[in-house]
Amino acid sequence: MNQKTTSNQKRAAGPQKRPAVSAQAEQPPRSRDELRRAQQLRTQKKRRRKKAILYLVLFLLILGVGAVLTFTVFFHISGFEVKGNSRYTAQEIIDASGIAKGENLFLCKTEQAAERITEKLPYVESVSVKRKLPDKLIVTVQEAQLKLAVQQGNSYLIMTGSGKVLEIGATQLPEGAALLKGVEVRSASPGKQAGFPPKAQQTQESAKAEETVKAQQQESGQSLEKDILDHLLQAAQQTGLSEITQIDLTDPEDIRVTYQGRMELLLGDDEQLAQKIQLGMEVIAREDTGNPEKKGSINLTIPKKAFFSETIEPAQTTQSTTQAAE
Repeated sequence: MNQKTTSNQKRAAGPQKRPAVSAQAEQPPRSRDELRRAQQLRTQKKRRRKKAILYLVLFLLILGVGAVLTFTVFFHISGFEVKGNSRYTAQEIIDASGIAKGENLFLCKTEQAAERITEKLPYVESVSVKRKLPDKLIVTVQEAQLKLAVQQGNSYLIMTGSGKVLEIGATQLPEGAALLKGVEVRSASPGKQAGFPPKAQQTQESAKAEETVKAQQQESGQSLEKDILDHLLQAAQQTGLSEITQIDLTDPEDIRVTYQGRMELLLGDDEQLAQKIQLGMEVIAREDTGNPEKKGSINLTIPKKAFFSETIEPAQTTQSTTQAAE
């Protein structure tokens, strides 16, 4: 009875599954040589790993020692090379940089040195300080080429074309400086950029033009006249116009530039300034062919057209009248 019960239970449970044979049991056993080679491979991998770690530690150690030697023993500044200076001596520029001989070439702060030079020496427009291995600093300065003079009472404020203040309270107009009219300058300090605040009110022909001016002022943070001055000087540099003796921006719609104190360029507004100036220079060259001292004005307000009007001096008029009477 028990046997039948057991048989019935087995049939109810279904076919019995045999335990799976492991993959290792199916593989044939390895020989001693194969076991030896596997052990050797594991040993070699361990040795390579240890060597790699050792080489990395040695490399970092050598790198650290090299860095220490670089910043403590080697590459000390032994001399300076100053280029582009004419107004200031090389020693004045070196002293203004704040860097002395013996300092480390890589630890000295070249950008801060350049800033100190431009602040302490107003007539330096820009400067670059570069390292030259193994132990030199190259200082290249660009001194102010164009000087602008703004009359303030009985004295003049002298600045560069970019607005860097050179001198305050000059009693005379410096030689080669262009007298600037119609531009208001505030917060002036020698060696620093002058402030050109927007005016509270701008005289414009229409409300639309006034809105455009205000938008420009808010964007640049400076007066409309300063924006026009920047455009004008950029156009003058582009065309090669030099020997400017006066710039009048009193009326932004009637820009006037005087060349050599004898030729006045009437440029109108600040549209296409480079083309206008280029055309004006061609007229000056043509008129100077017969008389290099001729005076007059050139109207360039109409695009691609120029109208020259010669200025007749009173003395010449009197002389011509006398000769005609005789």
